[in-house]
Amino acid sequence: MPSWIELKCWPCCLSALDWSQDGFLAVASHDWVEIVFPQTESWDEEQERIQWRHFSLEIPVFSNAELPGKRPVRFGIYSAGEEISASYPVSLSWSLPGLAKHRRCALACLTSNLVLSIWASEGKCQEEASWARRFIVNDALEDFFLSANREGNGRTSPILEEDLRVKTRIRAFAWAPSMDNGFYSSTVGTRLLWPQHLIAVSIDYNTIVVLDIRSPTTTLGVEEEWCAQGLGSFSLASNTDDDEPVNNTFDDLLNHQQFLSQICWSPWVQEDDVFYSVLAYATNSSVRARPVSFSLGKIEFGPEIVYVKTQNIFTGPIKWSLRPGAKGDLTLVVFVDNKVVSLTISYANALILNHADYLPDHRYDAVSGLVFDVREDGTSILHISTLQSTTHNPTAALELCPSHISEAPNPSWHEEIINSQLLFSLKNDLQGHANTKVWGLSVSPLGDSIACCHSFHPSDMIEYGLPTDRQCSITISSLRKSGIFPAQHVSAGALYLSIRKWLENTEALEYKDIAPGMKDEILNEVVQTYGPPANLPSSKILRVGDSVSIELQKLITVFKRNTFLNRNTLKDRYDILVSHVCTPSDECEVQRTMIAFRMANDIQTLPDYLSKASAFSRRIASMSYEVVRFVCEESMEDDELPTDTEAHPPPETCDICTAPIPFENLHSALCENGHEFQRCGISFLSIQAPRITKFCGICSTPFFKDEFVFDQELRSMALSKDRDTSMPNEEAQRGTGPEKVQAAGTERADAEARGMEVQGQGSDKRLKGDEIERGQVESDIIEEEQQPQLSETDSSQDTDLPEQQPVKKGPPSNPARLGIRSSRNRRIREPPLTLARVLFLGCDVCPYCGAKYIG
Repeated sequence: MPSWIELKCWPCCLSALDWSQDGFLAVASHDWVEIVFPQTESWDEEQERIQWRHFSLEIPVFSNAELPGKRPVRFGIYSAGEEISASYPVSLSWSLPGLAKHRRCALACLTSNLVLSIWASEGKCQEEASWARRFIVNDALEDFFLSANREGNGRTSPILEEDLRVKTRIRAFAWAPSMDNGFYSSTVGTRLLWPQHLIAVSIDYNTIVVLDIRSPTTTLGVEEEWCAQGLGSFSLASNTDDDEPVNNTFDDLLNHQQFLSQICWSPWVQEDDVFYSVLAYATNSSVRARPVSFSLGKIEFGPEIVYVKTQNIFTGPIKWSLRPGAKGDLTLVVFVDNKVVSLTISYANALILNHADYLPDHRYDAVSGLVFDVREDGTSILHISTLQSTTHNPTAALELCPSHISEAPNPSWHEEIINSQLLFSLKNDLQGHANTKVWGLSVSPLGDSIACCHSFHPSDMIEYGLPTDRQCSITISSLRKSGIFPAQHVSAGALYLSIRKWLENTEALEYKDIAPGMKDEILNEVVQTYGPPANLPSSKILRVGDSVSIELQKLITVFKRNTFLNRNTLKDRYDILVSHVCTPSDECEVQRTMIAFRMANDIQTLPDYLSKASAFSRRIASMSYEVVRFVCEESMEDDELPTDTEAHPPPETCDICTAPIPFENLHSALCENGHEFQRCGISFLSIQAPRITKFCGICSTPFFKDEFVFDQELRSMALSKDRDTSMPNEEAQRGTGPEKVQAAGTERADAEARGMEVQGQGSDKRLKGDEIERGQVESDIIEEEQQPQLSETDSSQDTDLPEQQPVKKGPPSNPARLGIRSSRNRRIREPPLTLARVLFLGCDVCPYCGAKYIG
């Protein structure tokens, strides 16, 4: 049975619906954008259906600070959209996961005033107040062209202001697909490599610019603000027939080729350390493409190739298949002259390998939605919707083959909206005079469901009413038999939703009717599909950015792999996740305890200088010993417990009454006077203050917020500096015994924690410290990476990573002022390299179920 969602709005554009990898739906309307999401937390056993919630974002509204007023321009470069439009959405698309806070997806929306803005939540993604406009891509284009102009002639020309205004008008955009979508492993939640967020934008003068979007999350907190770096650009080849208008007639003005109206980015295909893709785009009368190669942060474009030409104005759309073929071949679908054209494209040079076309039903309106459904046997089903004639056309799906195209059986979503249209006619006594507008189609993150956004209207009368009476619906239907999970990176929330949908489609209508055998069946399927990685990506690809320390990246990678990607931890994780769907009353204490025990053990294997860098990190290291001791004592009999005469680390103290807090539970803390607190699921410290907590989106486990952790590191560093300045340990400086060695080690660790200096823009920032100890740490990390699960080829590529530049000599910087402004006026900071930072950055998803955080 499909899910049905009602919204109080009418969509305002074609392809008005998009489904993110986090399970969030976005619907574009004139006055706002609706965000629809499933309620994954606090489902009880009596709840039979998925509950959907929604809120609206006022994306068309810009403040003066975000979009300052612009003066009118001359007629030659005048744009009605830029100057007098209502700024309603014309296109929207979710980014890949990892860009927004807590590694979630961000929403890019292009409005009619030719402004592309990126929206993301601050942490509470299910609350409207947490969402805001984080970045305007047009500003990055301005910086990109200003920088190119300075590099070209060394000064700005007087005509640059008008030229720059035209070049910052965005006409279309497309996110690049993930470069690592199951090439190395298929995991749930935890990723060793988060995707790079490239976006291609079409601007005036028939130019496409590729930008790398960065956020504080993608740079691991080094950059405080959202920014974008221009990677490259290209313009339309000059052999087009309509470069310049022949006459000054109105038709010639409309046919003048001024910008590229559509962009579509193919999946990536990897050869060694180079990724290949094809970027297709539409002119007024043709579809063209260029091959794209990407390696080590640099992008290159090949020569332009013309795919399809038409005598009419091309309206599209164009769409790439979700996955490359067995040999890396790509499939492009083009709608031109009432025909469906399927092209098989070579990823290396973008040449056409096969061509097939099909003339479907006589369609008179625009195509509003295209969705690819790639089956396990390799066949591709193309789902098609048009704005007003979807219910009148019998063909809603096509089967694509390299040599031919044929009709496919009607999908369930098509039959569902036809039945709903009949019900709408009966309800309003229209006697069959009703029509359905289909505004868009979108596929679920796992590809097992399809969402259709549509609205019902009378067809023989004028429709009138208040804007508050407007209504549209989203129908979510299954595409295939449930229980088949694709081998790719998926989020725990998306897998959670897919399992829930599977259970809805079974004969058991209530949770109490679900047999334990079904849970075991689902768990076995998940474990087989998303097992531990067989190999790892090359070190050349494991790069967060030029502003992040390579040593930090290696530490996080080793910690993630050893702690979360081993077979036992993955099985315990999946058991917790599946139990939250099938048996919500099961608390899975054994699985949670074993995950905490393994994580505490792995914390102790990290380099010692990390825990010595700050007082907060030392407390975390002490608590990891307490966790190991507690679990060992709980699992042993009394006569098996070893006799321990050494003093244990001092317990925590209560902030309310200063009483000791003994470690007696992994999840809660109770002081001797009865004050009870929750424990952080990562550091195992007690949470004794309000508004410093984030929670798992599924299992609701509490954790310290990233801002609180960073603040604790700064405070402990400041205290260490004040203590070293006011009360120097003269005896340790003059002594020759063990006390001097210990004091010197502590002093060196404190210097490493606070003594850092930022190099110029684009260079690696690194903490000061003893070079011999640093070399030993580097060798320890390389030895850790050369474990059996790492292939010999990948381990040999560690030496290809760029070496860090030497640190300038000088006094240590003030830890309270870690941020500086770069030449591009970007806020750059280098947080200390400590155990707390490695631990909380490594646990970028919930350690216990793999879900993303909220808060």
